[in-house]
Amino acid sequence: MTLDEAVECAARDLPPNWTIEISIEQDAACVYLYDPSYNDVGQDSIEPSDGLADQVMKAISIARSQA
Repeated sequence: MTLDEAVECAARDLPPNWTIEISIEQDAACVYLYDPSYNDVGQDSIEPSDGLADQVMKAISIARSQA
């Protein structure tokens, strides 16, 4: 799956008021997941060494299971 496809899935499947943030800096990129209260809920489950598309899909899964 491409990052574009994963972002489309997030736009369609992310529960209301949940947020996925993609942070990019030199030599690194990672995904953060925030619940409706803006608590970072994916920090222990989303593996930064995975590709960004996989991280986005994991974030969607976590959000849907906790919503």
